[in-house]
Amino acid sequence: MKQFITKLCITGGLLISGIALSQSALDDELMLQPGESLLNTDWPSEFKDNPDDPDYLKTYGEPLGSYFVYLPASGITPYSKSSTAAYGGAGCIQRSSSSGYYDLQLQMPDGHEIKGFRYYYSDSSASSSTAFLYTIDNTGTFSNELSITSTGDTGYGAIYASMPATTLVDNFNYRYGIRFSTGETGSNQKICGVRLWMDSNP
Repeated sequence: MKQFITKLCITGGLLISGIALSQSALDDELMLQPGESLLNTDWPSEFKDNPDDPDYLKTYGEPLGSYFVYLPASGITPYSKSSTAAYGGAGCIQRSSSSGYYDLQLQMPDGHEIKGFRYYYSDSSASSSTAFLYTIDNTGTFSNELSITSTGDTGYGAIYASMPATTLVDNFNYRYGIRFSTGETGSNQKICGVRLWMDSNP
């Protein structure tokens, strides 16, 4: 019985100490000023570039700013409810409706240049599929900036094309996307994706 009372007293003491510590931490937290960190109020509240960082200029790893963004077609959104697609493997899709378009929204940093893109596909039919890079401005005007069409009946392939003019990302005035279209339903024609060539230091 004596041992039980001793253990009970120890447990009670630890519980009271824990409550006191929790209350102290809560008091400290309530006294924090904007930008301060709990238990370390002198922690820097603003990010500062380190000049010794090899990527100090945020060039995405390349000295001249070039980098690539690969977007598999498996992330598409059908343009309308009547447009449906099936997964074709390896990140590719194939049309399962009688017609339709499929979109990929692009999220790109302001001021970066779009140099061009490579279209990946699988085509075993006489018809072709196409990938469009498009913009929509604040008035809702749709513009096709660059399109690439598969060569037809060649199996898996890829085609690259450069932008016809200097194109800097302007997210305030435009929305960007890739739109796919295909001339055939089924596995004879698959849309696999695109790889954007970007420049963070144009």
